[in-house]
Amino acid sequence: MGKRYDQRVLVLVEVRGEQRDWDEAERAFEQQGWPVVTSFARGEGASRGVLRADASAQLYSVEVRFLGARNRRTEQAAAWRV
Repeated sequence: MGKRYDQRVLVLVEVRGEQRDWDEAERAFEQQGWPVVTSFARGEGASRGVLRADASAQLYSVEVRFLGARNRRTEQAAAWRV
């Protein structure tokens, strides 16, 4: 049986570089137990019309999971974890 997490927060992470950097980021997310919900190039997907296109940047929507009660600092705690 897997771990039960009290909190799950979606975080948007930008990784700059090339394919090997993106592969490394995906491995790091997996090692932390944070599933990648979706990924897309900067300027595409949810960032279309919001961020300037950049072929050297990949955006990841990652579900950061951690134990603890939800409070006003939950989102900040997720950002600190990333």
